[in-house]
Amino acid sequence: MDIFRVLIVAIAVLSSTLPRARAEVQHNKATLEGTVVSLTTGQILKNVHLVLQPENRAAGERSTSTSADGAFQFFDVEPGKYRLFAERSGFDPQYYAGSGVSPHQGTILTVQSGTTLKDLAIKLNPYGAVCGRVVDEEGEPLVHASVQAMRHIYLRGKSHLIAAGQGMTDDLGEYRIFELPAGQYVVQAKASGEPLIVEQSRFAFAPSYYPNTEDLRSATGIILAPGQVQYGMDFQLRHVPTVTIQGQIAASPSELRGVMVYLLPRVAAGLAEKSPIPVVDGSFKLPAVLPGSYVLVADQFGENGGVIGSARLELEVLDQDIKGVTLTLIRPGDLIGRVRLESSRGSAASLELTDGRTGNLQVSLQRLDDETSFVAAPVNEAGRFRLKSVSPGIYRVLVNNLNAGLYVKSIRVGDYDVSEAGLDLSKGALSGEISITLSANGGGLKGNVHNEDGTSTGGAQVVAMPISSLYRPKTVIAESNGHYEIKGLAPGEYRVFAFQEIEPGAAEDADFMKQFADKSGKVTIHELGTETVDPAMTSPGLARGEE
Repeated sequence: MDIFRVLIVAIAVLSSTLPRARAEVQHNKATLEGTVVSLTTGQILKNVHLVLQPENRAAGERSTSTSADGAFQFFDVEPGKYRLFAERSGFDPQYYAGSGVSPHQGTILTVQSGTTLKDLAIKLNPYGAVCGRVVDEEGEPLVHASVQAMRHIYLRGKSHLIAAGQGMTDDLGEYRIFELPAGQYVVQAKASGEPLIVEQSRFAFAPSYYPNTEDLRSATGIILAPGQVQYGMDFQLRHVPTVTIQGQIAASPSELRGVMVYLLPRVAAGLAEKSPIPVVDGSFKLPAVLPGSYVLVADQFGENGGVIGSARLELEVLDQDIKGVTLTLIRPGDLIGRVRLESSRGSAASLELTDGRTGNLQVSLQRLDDETSFVAAPVNEAGRFRLKSVSPGIYRVLVNNLNAGLYVKSIRVGDYDVSEAGLDLSKGALSGEISITLSANGGGLKGNVHNEDGTSTGGAQVVAMPISSLYRPKTVIAESNGHYEIKGLAPGEYRVFAFQEIEPGAAEDADFMKQFADKSGKVTIHELGTETVDPAMTSPGLARGEE
């Protein structure tokens, strides 16, 4: 009987403590509350999908949606650091961003135990659209013409135009391209259909850029504000004479298996859609080629799908047929090399890469005439690497995943420094090896980003741009109080910029960065020294090249 009473008392005590334990656990959790509205109208937005993304991805994401009054809540949130993402049909997706922070990066939210983060306001940008009409020389509508709204992207230091949206003309020659985020666009119209043959001469519609120019350099970019619909983007395409390109592959019939030929525009050749040209008995023919600058490419594919031979030839097409072109396939080869780490005292002796300071070090080759083409290889603990099946071309040698305290001091092949001029493999692979020297004797930068009124501001992208083209720029994100620090800079002169928002890769485009030279601070970096520069914030419109 006594045992029975003891059990009853124990159960009663346990039952009374469980709610208190649950309450304590609940009290250690946090709550997030806010609203989502349209940036342009202030209208509340229901059915917005929100995702709470932990900085520690292993913790798992949480999601919810806004109610009819545009409000949202996240309950029982574990303490930690998060970013809050929002998306809805008809609007440009973005993160919650505090003052001075790009909505495409977002503000890191620090969630503490037992707290409630209130009034998290997200303002979504509505998509815009462009509309117009495409006609021929006589004003007749062109049906099924393709119209593209293109935006600049940056790939390894060069700007390229890619399609951000596309539309087709209807029976009236009218088109509409929608779901376009705010920003700057170049609009192009191209006709479809077969070339026109007049007295054995072939004519085709030349593509046109707004405002009706066939030269991309003369195109006028348009700036779409959030939710703006731009009407009157009209084009009148004209017929121009085309030419024929004929040539052959310099190989025996047994060596022609798996060969494909492509004609690509020289600008952004790596981004162009590849349409194979038939190769018959080693010969190929391209009819109806419009005037322009091209790259003629031949690739030979093996049984496993890899490229086992390739050739490239730059062509300038004017008003005459091009005959007798010969493409000679060159077999790709392997390149070997070694990375050395200079001693901290700068002596000639080198250390093996076994001290843990190099991380997941990687060497890559980027082909200069095709920014999307690159080959990469890891560096082992002995500093050795092997780049496999490298096709012919001229390459820039890059060292990736460097520790913040290291920089590339030199890249040599024999007696030649190829850091700046590039590695010329146009006639095949090297007989020697690539020697790369890293140094831990770099300098550093620190400072605080400020607005025009002198107040500090966080979230800016700070760029240390070397005046010499030998080195690549380094970019960091300033802390919430505006402070930043950059380590491992090669000795030399730099310009320091701060952007509220800059397109990914734009910092490596020297021409793009020149327009902000008067807004930058100039500094000389010395070995093992740290300089202080407090850069002023550049507006987001300017950082996207908008005028």
